[in-house]
Amino acid sequence: MANKPLTTTVIGSFPKPSYLPIEDWFDGARTDGGMNTERVTKEFTQYIEKKSDSDEHLFVRAAKEVINLQIDAGIDIPTDGEVRRENYI
Repeated sequence: MANKPLTTTVIGSFPKPSYLPIEDWFDGARTDGGMNTERVTKEFTQYIEKKSDSDEHLFVRAAKEVINLQIDAGIDIPTDGEVRRENYI
């Protein structure tokens, strides 16, 4: 039987680029002093209520960057890095 290489993928979220209109929840938790911060979720809710269609290109750009990083690292099944998500509950 021939050796088959191990297929690789990733799970979880990549850090969000600073140019996205939403903050990375983990960054908010670090600056607000802990994981119980509500600020980032509240800001995300406000963003969703007033978001602009013109922001879409930023999310597409971020997803492409994350996917390309994974491909460059040899990941077989890349993900979008959950760049559109604010929380992980």
